[in-house]
Amino acid sequence: MKRHQFLYVALALFFFGLLAVWFSASMGRGLLETSQMIGEAGRWGIFGNNYQWVSTNEIMLQHGCGPPHPILIVRVPTGERTVMPLAEVAVNNVFTNDQCSLSLCRGWLVASGKTPTAPVGATLVTHVASTNVRIYHGVKLDTEQFWSHDNICWFGLGYSPPYSGWLCMQVSSGVLKKLAASFSPQYPLGFSRDDAFLSLNDFISERTNTTTDSVRMSRWTTNGAAYRESQMNVSLPRSELSGAYLSPRGDKILWCFLEAYDHRSISSHFHAAVVYSCECWISTERAADFKRLGNMHYQGEFLPKWLPDDRRFSFISDGLLYIASTE
Repeated sequence: MKRHQFLYVALALFFFGLLAVWFSASMGRGLLETSQMIGEAGRWGIFGNNYQWVSTNEIMLQHGCGPPHPILIVRVPTGERTVMPLAEVAVNNVFTNDQCSLSLCRGWLVASGKTPTAPVGATLVTHVASTNVRIYHGVKLDTEQFWSHDNICWFGLGYSPPYSGWLCMQVSSGVLKKLAASFSPQYPLGFSRDDAFLSLNDFISERTNTTTDSVRMSRWTTNGAAYRESQMNVSLPRSELSGAYLSPRGDKILWCFLEAYDHRSISSHFHAAVVYSCECWISTERAADFKRLGNMHYQGEFLPKWLPDDRRFSFISDGLLYIASTE
């Protein structure tokens, strides 16, 4: 190879290297680098959004209701599993299919879904250490939307008759009670530390290509008789908001943004391939003091979940479970 040809090849490799570094930086691996990799999510039976943190080192798996689906508490990272036999028997006696979801709040197991006798829906409430079961026919809860506040577990109602829109139920001593004063948040976040219920309005919409964007946040407060809504505009650090998650103590909000890249690969002869980057920010519950946590390549399985310590959240990337700190 002649000297000038060698220089051309060296320069080409140098520029391609710079391109690879730029693309890696633009996609961001920062969130993975600053997070703790726990292991393969499938090792503990985690697939997508089917798990819930019940302590800082224990998760409850939600594979559905009815046999042969056991209700498991899995210790992380050892993988030690504990079956909840009393709760499993209670749930399996009511729900005989997979159309059921579970939540565990302050020792109370709440299962909701369709049953052979209540196709509209039914809800079962039992304590994990008790055989006493209460069943509410015609009441179907959205168990993925629940909050622990003031020593009470609050659940959102699904969109099934005879209810419509968003209402709230509370679990106190295992008894479901509908609030006399209801409210209808569009995208509920949960209770803030000053006892206001927070929600976002119309944030899942077409975004503009500006460097900043804004959403409306509602604060629902009550005097014991009715809820009153007040709204505020929130300036976001960037556009393309894909999710917002209030911390367990109600003092932080985790914001997630998605950005699409038209990446052209040399190996694919410059054919376009759309890839996504997920970027995370943290703020106070009043959407102030935004701090960037990092970004990462998005593969459709991020699904962040807060840990009970209010300082960390978990997420899944490329089949691996990570825990990231917000501090």
